[in-house]
This record gives sequence, structure tokens and C-alpha cells, in this order.
Amino acid sequence: MNDNNNPLSIQESDELATMKMQLKSLQAELDKQTTLREDVFRRLLKKRTNSFKNRELISIFFVALVAFGLPPYLYLGMHMSLAFTLFTGLFFTIGLIWELVIWRRFKIGNMMSLDLITTAKNMQRYRKLNKVWLNQIGTPFIIVWLTWYILELIQTLNLPDDGHLRMIIILIFIGCSLVGAIVGGLIGYFSFYKPQMKLAQEMIEQIKDIESFDEEAE
Repeated sequence: MNDNNNPLSIQESDELATMKMQLKSLQAELDKQTTLREDVFRRLLKKRTNSFKNRELISIFFVALVAFGLPPYLYLGMHMSLAFTLFTGLFFTIGLIWELVIWRRFKIGNMMSLDLITTAKNMQRYRKLNKVWLNQIGTPFIIVWLTWYILELIQTLNLPDDGHLRMIIILIFIGCSLVGAIVGGLIGYFSFYKPQMKLAQEMIEQIKDIESFDEEAE
């Protein structure tokens, strides 16, 4: 008997065709949802990328301002030693070079042109390098610089001969310097460092959600 005349075979064929159409429709719907999800993701990533880039530009501007503005003020305005002035200028110049190297190496100004995996890995390295800078370079420098600054400040003051009054004035200036350093450090940490590190981690997490990407151990 010819199977083409078998009603059961015709029914199975129709059901198979229907299933194929349903699968095709489902696949098209899934592709559409994936495309929409990627579009939403990329818009969100672009927004955070722009925020990240703008903050990095502000950081570069601030470091450049300090590198070129603070040393002349210390030497000419506060009459501090040339050695201290050069030490200050050298550190902030190195900091400026560091910021510019990171900007160029990780293509921060053009992140959206990179593939997502490269962007995520760049953000990982950015976070690690900034932690190294803060913990191993920046913090030790601030301790040395602040100690030297206080000594320089004391030497430039016209202190009275009275021993008790002299000590009180010195302690006041030391206290004010420490408070200023702590407040400035907290402002820098919570206004620039922490938000940048958070943005970088959020970008990594977003990319992990849409790409197969294993985050390296920090």
C-alpha cells in the first residue's frame, strides 16, 4: 500500500509542518527579544561609558591642574624649599602621565568601538591598576608628603619665642593639615575613585550578562 494515501501519514506530515512553523516563529521571536535586549544593553552601556569617560577626563584635568599649579604656589607663594617643591611636582607629573597612559592604553575615549570582551578586560585591568596606584603608590606618597609639608610649614612660620605658645601654634597647624588631608582624601575617594571603580565593575557585570566572559580573579 502506498504510504502517501495513508491518512495517518498525511496527519503526521501536517503536524510536523505545523511544528516546524511554530519552531520557526518561536525562533524569530527569540531573535527579536535578543536583539531588543542587546539594544537596551548597549544604550545602557553607552550611557555608563560616557559617564566613565567624563569622570576620567575630570580626573586628568584635576591632576594636571595640581601638577602645574601647586609647585609654583608652594615655592613662590608659601616660600617652601626647592627640594619639596620638586618632589611635589615630580609626583603629580608622574600621576598625570599615569592617567594619560591609562586613557590611551585602555582606549577610554573610544570604548564603544571596541568589542565587549575587550572592554570588559580593559575595565578589569583598569580596576587592578588603580588599586595598585592607590595602595602601593598614592597612600605612601601622601604620608611622606604630608609629613614633609608640616615640617616645611613650621619652618616658614614666624613663630613666637614663647615655648608654650609656639607649641600650641605648631599643634594647631599640624591638626589643620591632618584634617585638610583627611577631608581632601575622602572627597577624592568618594567623588572620583570609588564611583569610577563602581562604574567599571558595573560595565563588567553587564557585559558578563550578555557575553560568555569569565572574570579574572583579582
